[in-house]
Amino acid sequence: MIETRFVREGRRASSLRALVRAGDALDPEGVRAALAGERCTRSIVRGVERHVEPADARPLSGDLEAKLSAQLDHTAYALSGGVDASLLLALAVRRGLRPTAYTLRPRLSADDGSYDEHAQAVAIARALGVDLVVVDATDRDFVRALPDALSAVEVPLYNAHPVARLLLARRVAADGHTALVTGDGADQRCARSAGHDYLPLVASLTRAAGLTWVSPYLHPSIVELDEATAQKWPLRALLARDLPDVARAPKRPRLAPSLSLSMPIGAYSTRWLQQSFGLA
Repeated sequence: MIETRFVREGRRASSLRALVRAGDALDPEGVRAALAGERCTRSIVRGVERHVEPADARPLSGDLEAKLSAQLDHTAYALSGGVDASLLLALAVRRGLRPTAYTLRPRLSADDGSYDEHAQAVAIARALGVDLVVVDATDRDFVRALPDALSAVEVPLYNAHPVARLLLARRVAADGHTALVTGDGADQRCARSAGHDYLPLVASLTRAAGLTWVSPYLHPSIVELDEATAQKWPLRALLARDLPDVARAPKRPRLAPSLSLSMPIGAYSTRWLQQSFGLA
């Protein structure tokens, strides 16, 4: 799969706090971005590199469906209302597996309904005949989880959307699962985007809940997506056999609405960094 790693002098860093205690120098650019509340995936500690790289890149033979299906020997699947996660769940059902799908039902005070996709997830799970666990999350749940999310990703957040992954993953782990299959990476592969402001974050948050992050679309063998467009027609064609309505639905951007905080999420992240590491 794809692994997000923190690399420092060839050793894996277990936590940013431990590095700071060990006397590591701060990265001026990372600190500046953090204090400014800017979009940034750079660590505040010098010498810590955040990146996504291939690991366990065994070759997978066969066409796109076979390559994706070969990675689905797990029981817990993150499900939204979109193409990417729905296709993986449909392929698992085709293989004769009995997956359990998990979806987040945000109950955020500022949500106009566009952020909540749980109704679509319910319809998809029903159409595929799989069990669905709905995880409710309020503003308070997001706020309570935010410090742990910041500790896991070790960068300032400009939107609370990644925190949803931590809330979902914690429920998956509490139910006894050890891995979570996600549709992460399909957008980035098809748009030829590195996804540095998202993929390393959700990978870290999934692992922070004690789960293995399984992202089939990021496997290096999935070359069929290298020539795809942002509309992801190869994935839509596969999904059309099981869920034609979902396959035809347009892509919708998903950013969390404002939470009931006394300050914007970027400023909240900055304040947390100041309090936790003594930044000024």
